[in-house]
Amino acid sequence: MRKVTVLLVATLLSATIFGQSNFSGVWVLKTKEHVNGPQYSNALTEEITVKQSADSITVGKRTIAMNGKTSSIVDKESNRKSIKSVAWSADKKTATFTTAIYAVGNENEVELTRVDTWTLSPDGKQLNIQRKSIETKSENWEVKGVYEKK
Repeated sequence: MRKVTVLLVATLLSATIFGQSNFSGVWVLKTKEHVNGPQYSNALTEEITVKQSADSITVGKRTIAMNGKTSSIVDKESNRKSIKSVAWSADKKTATFTTAIYAVGNENEVELTRVDTWTLSPDGKQLNIQRKSIETKSENWEVKGVYEKK
């Protein structure tokens, strides 16, 4: 009986320690820090809604596969194609979202690439986002934000 209890505790502890971060929730921007490049007031959204399951993560209205496959759309209003993917760190605590955004009406020319790195605070109450924008037609920029769960 003691071996079973020890094994059960070890299994639960390893699942807690080595489990994948779950970013689900509604997150509200509390602080924003300009890192470099031009400053944009809309560099980070004021609120993010995230729904995460075992095989996908939905940020706003966009669903991305958790297995590294890309999600491609063409925005009907702007006529811009974008391709998004997510990659997880080895410890499954950090997610890196990469979005290639193409020139208006030209799905062969990448105009900018956004790289968002997400981590949760140890208590799961804060979402830390570091956003880098790699621009082909203007100056690169970077910003960090701290979101709190609503």
